[in-house]
Amino acid sequence: MELPDVLVKVQGPKSCKVGDTVAFKIILENRSGEVLNRLKAHIKAPKYFEVAKLADKIDELEVGGRAELEFQIKAVNAGEYTFKPADISYRIGEREYKVGSNTLKMSIIDIEESEREGGERAKEPEIKVRFLKIGKIKVGEESSLKASVENTGEVDVKSLRVLENSPKEVEVADISPKELGVLERGKSVEVDVIILASQSGEFETPLIELFYHDMQGRRYFTEPEGIKLIVE
Repeated sequence: MELPDVLVKVQGPKSCKVGDTVAFKIILENRSGEVLNRLKAHIKAPKYFEVAKLADKIDELEVGGRAELEFQIKAVNAGEYTFKPADISYRIGEREYKVGSNTLKMSIIDIEESEREGGERAKEPEIKVRFLKIGKIKVGEESSLKASVENTGEVDVKSLRVLENSPKEVEVADISPKELGVLERGKSVEVDVIILASQSGEFETPLIELFYHDMQGRRYFTEPEGIKLIVE
């Protein structure tokens, strides 16, 4: 069974300064053959942002319909962040669905720090996550997933941490290991993720997110692409 064809696209700036409040637009398109009801945006700002304004809700989106929502976040700490800014939950009849937006990459710039470094841009690390196997998921039963975390960038990273990032309907019960420490470029490590679903439905979620530093101490955040989970 596949998720209904619903487009969720977020548009926003590629960079801003520390302290700026920036606006993002959520574009929704109902490309399925069913009317969508009770649409709600779930804003997923990383910990180095603060949500300044939440998006509104939409009661109904007809077949072929298009709608736009807006939200605002405030940039708190400098760094490079790759994340999916929003999830959209909705209902078709009695069945609930949740789908993630596209991935954005955003730089928060500390002007004083940039001037001290002479305006030179450091090589950026890049961490990718791939789930190796996804089996059947049943309500009320723990399911074990395995993820490969790989450093595909040009530099080593340190203080690499894995945190849960899932909807309330599919709780991440455990991650092992959570603290990965140093991950050299070209290297990878496997992480076990235990999930416990409390509700049936179809969900798209990254399940985890990553925080880390380059060897100079710059902060980075990566939210992987969402995976599709069918809970029975």
